[in-house]
Amino acid sequence: MKQTAITLSLFGIFSIFTGCSNNKNNDQPAEKAKIKQVLMDWSVAAIKAGRYSPADSCNAFYFTHHPKNEKLAEGLGLPDTNKFHYLFADINNDKQLDALVTFHPACCTCSDTTGKVVPQVQVVIVSNENGYAANDTFFYHLFADSMNVNIDVDSSASNLFYGTYFKIGKQDTSVDQYQKSISIAYDTREMKFIERKKK
Repeated sequence: MKQTAITLSLFGIFSIFTGCSNNKNNDQPAEKAKIKQVLMDWSVAAIKAGRYSPADSCNAFYFTHHPKNEKLAEGLGLPDTNKFHYLFADINNDKQLDALVTFHPACCTCSDTTGKVVPQVQVVIVSNENGYAANDTFFYHLFADSMNVNIDVDSSASNLFYGTYFKIGKQDTSVDQYQKSISIAYDTREMKFIERKKK
C-alpha cells in the first residue's frame, strides 16, 4: 500500500512537470496565431490610413470597385501574406513570444520585380498586459542622416535585432564603408556595428 502511494505521488509529480513543459510548447502556436492576427489588424489599419494599397489592388478589377489612392505617389502596396517574414523571439524579455515582421512593399508596377528596391518595412509585435501591440516606427530615425540610410533586419533575439545597414545615394567608397552588419538593442535602441560570420 505504501509502495503504491509513493508510486502514485511520483507519477503525480512527473505529470505536473511534463504538463508544465507541454503547456509551454502548446502555448507557442497560440501565441504565433495571436501575433499573426495583430499583423493582419495592423495591415487593415495601414490601408485605411492610406499608407499602403491592399495586396489585391494589383488585380485588374480592383479599381472598378475602389477609388485610386492618390496619397500613394509610388503606389506602394502590401505584399501577399506569404511574403511577410516572421522572426519570432522573446524580444521584450518577459518570457512571452514576440515577433519582428519584415516585408518589402510591392512597388509601382504591381510586380515583385522591383520589390527589393523598396526599403524593408519592419513591424515589431511585442506582448504587454493587454495582449500584443504592433509598432512600425521602431527603426525610424535611428540615425541623424536617416533619409540616406536603410536597414534590413534579418534576425531577432531577446532584446536584440541583427541586420545590415546600407548607406544610400552616390557611393565613392568601398562596400565595407556603406554596407555594414549591425545590432540594435530593443530597450535602448543602441546601434553597434558588428562582425558577423559569412555564410
